[in-house]
Amino acid sequence: MEEMDRAQERLAVVLQKLEEAEKAIDESERGVKVIENQAAKDKEQMELQKMQQKEAKHIAEETDHKYKEVACKLVIAEGDLEHTAPISRKVSVLSLRKS
Repeated sequence: MEEMDRAQERLAVVLQKLEEAEKAIDESERGVKVIENQAAKDKEQMELQKMQQKEAKHIAEETDHKYKEVACKLVIAEGDLEHTAPISRKVSVLSLRKS
């Protein structure tokens, strides 16, 4: 009878430890799910930022290209102005003489 009581006590202790281990496993699994969800969100955010970076780079390159085009046109316009200014003065002088 004593052996049976000791066996039942050991069984109760083992069952208690098993229950505690199952709770610890459940908590660990919940923790893993939380971490996995956060990792998935972080990955999505990173992909979005990567796309935004590509778009920003593309816009910056387009803007730089347009700036260079405008700067080129300005140089040409300034050259044209320098070339036409003396002619314009001559025309003005001739117009004044005819009057």
